[in-house]
Amino acid sequence: MLMARSTYEGMKLANERKRPFVLTRAGFVGSQRYAAMWTRDNVSNWPHLHMSIPMVLNLGLSGQPNSGPDIGGFVGDATPKLFGRWMGVGAMFPFCRGHSTKRSVDHEPWSFGEEVGPSFTNK
Repeated sequence: MLMARSTYEGMKLANERKRPFVLTRAGFVGSQRYAAMWTRDNVSNWPHLHMSIPMVLNLGLSGQPNSGPDIGGFVGDATPKLFGRWMGVGAMFPFCRGHSTKRSVDHEPWSFGEEVGPSFTNK
């Protein structure tokens, strides 16, 4: 929490006209005042998709309302069906991002073709 607070205050001093956005993966009571939280490195599989829902809900109930996972999973390769489902669930989270390791397939909707993002592909 103190690192998030220090980062927030430093960013505020650097430019008082902009609201700082700080992202953390660890904290305790009070950290929600200074940073959003992501649910750490997850895996591209169905159990991690399922776990992300109670994780985000419980973080919200415990006072961390701006939280969410890496959509599609950070480690591993999401299938088109898994990624599409994760996008649908992720749209309901307060915070979500597409972020994955360098050794995985691209985790953007258009990377999976017509099965996931027909509106993203060129016709």
